[in-house]
Formats: sequence, C-alpha cells, structure tokens
Amino acid sequence: MATTRLPRQPPYPHIRVQLVGMDGNAFSVLGRVTSAMRAGGLGDAAISLFLREALGGSYADLLAACARWIETDGGEDEGE
Repeated sequence: MATTRLPRQPPYPHIRVQLVGMDGNAFSVLGRVTSAMRAGGLGDAAISLFLREALGGSYADLLAACARWIETDGGEDEGE
C-alpha cells in the first residue's frame, strides 16, 4: 500500500527567507537565515541546533535544513 507524503510545515513558519535569486554562497545563506531567526525571536540554543544540522552535510543538506526550520521560497520539496 502506497503512502501519501503530505507537505510538512516548518516549526517556524513566521520566519521567511528568500533564497531564489539571492547570493547562493553557503555562508551567505546561513547569514540570512540566522539573522532572520534572531529577528523572529529564536534564541541561541535553537539557532545552534539549526547550525549543527545545516553544517552537517552537503550544500543540498544545508538548503534542506533551511526548508525544514523556516519558510523559504526554495524548499526541498519544491517542484515535486
């Protein structure tokens, strides 16, 4: 029996970061996302958890972590 995968809302949907059309350098992406997280009220502990996840793999993993934590215009499931 096939299961239907429903889109999952990130835990902080009120924090939005535009990725498409912006500087795609990994450090630039991290800077924009962590700045938005701070502006959205997240504390150092939550941001540290995000960074641990985002920096734990490839560039694709970094983008996927962003989409899992906040609302982005370039989420990991876009186009599916």
